[in-house]
Amino acid sequence: MEPEATGRPAYHPSTLLKIYIYGYFNRIQSSRRLEREAQRNLELIWLTGKLAPDFKTIADFRKDNGQAIRRVCREFIALCRHLDLFSDAIVAIDGSKFKAVNNRDKSFTERKLKARMQQVEESVARPPGRTRSSRPGARSSIRRSGVPPQGEDQGTQSADEGPKANRNPNAAGTRRADFPN
Repeated sequence: MEPEATGRPAYHPSTLLKIYIYGYFNRIQSSRRLEREAQRNLELIWLTGKLAPDFKTIADFRKDNGQAIRRVCREFIALCRHLDLFSDAIVAIDGSKFKAVNNRDKSFTERKLKARMQQVEESVARPPGRTRSSRPGARSSIRRSGVPPQGEDQGTQSADEGPKANRNPNAAGTRRADFPN
């Protein structure tokens, strides 16, 4: 591919590769941010020889030269191995992503886990057919057919209390004058 006879001369691929590698090391992926860095960052200004390509040039270089960039990275790794810069350690990175649900009932601290294990142990030790609430004197918190358990307020009103006695002062239809400040 021959360069055009008109317009500005093309940037050398090594200059664009330097910008790309600088962005990789500094976690800058955006070609617009790399353009800004090439104009203001002294490190990159020195590295590129005061050249500052626009973002489209950087993006096109990355898009058009993906294979060449990977080859350069492969060669760099081979050079580092040849110079014994890498150790023989094995590193594994797990990139799995899971949907996280961390509400109060599903997250366990060590104390909660011990308490839950104790509950499981107690339920295993209990004879079959006998639940915690079937012990003598235990109160059930389950309401059967709308009947409240013993000891709870039945919600009855005395004769001197009007129908507004249990009403919420913020509810619709109440007047401010009915409630003292």
